[in-house]
Amino acid sequence: MTSGYLSRILLTLLLVGAALWATYQILTRLAARYDSADTSLIWAALVPLIATTFVGPIGWQWPTATAWILMALISAIGAAANYAFIKALDYAEASAVQPYSYTLLLWATLLGMVMFGDIPDGWTILGAAIVVASGLYTWHHDRRIV
Repeated sequence: MTSGYLSRILLTLLLVGAALWATYQILTRLAARYDSADTSLIWAALVPLIATTFVGPIGWQWPTATAWILMALISAIGAAANYAFIKALDYAEASAVQPYSYTLLLWATLLGMVMFGDIPDGWTILGAAIVVASGLYTWHHDRRIV
């Protein structure tokens, strides 16, 4: 495979991931009208569990004790973060919660730098700045209207 082909696949996956994240936020906000945060959390855990049950066995290797501990820790932190996000969307509009999600850009950048030595280039910083500025503008605009 050529480098250009892999780049297109990666970009497509990133766009699909962003679209799915936005869809998840919208559906979570809509579900908050009818379901409790506990119900939303269970569904948010159950659907991926079922989906990965079909592809997980393909390359399955039994985890070590350390891997089990790390998976449990990651799962607990992820569940707590997901629950906090669901509760935030339960109490506020997505446009008010979204600016806090922009800290993900910072954390992902720092993690990439520390773990992989990946320093973002100017285009990446510019793109992140545009995304954050657009979100903050929307948030500010929504606050003025209310």
